[in-house]
Amino acid sequence: MTESPADALRRAAIGIEMKEAREADGRPLDAVESAGFQQDQAAARRHGFTDVDIRARYNQLSGR
Repeated sequence: MTESPADALRRAAIGIEMKEAREADGRPLDAVESAGFQQDQAAARRHGFTDVDIRARYNQLSGR
């Protein structure tokens, strides 16, 4: 199944939230989680989103 641009952007933003929360708790992503994170970021970029776009969506979802 092909992910829509909006879904790819949301997954990438949620990935940032998880990664940052885990790092703040002293529990960085393991190898499998890190690979998934990178895949989600890459999927959003394939849809034309930049790191700035992903971060802006993260801020929107987190209420920042």
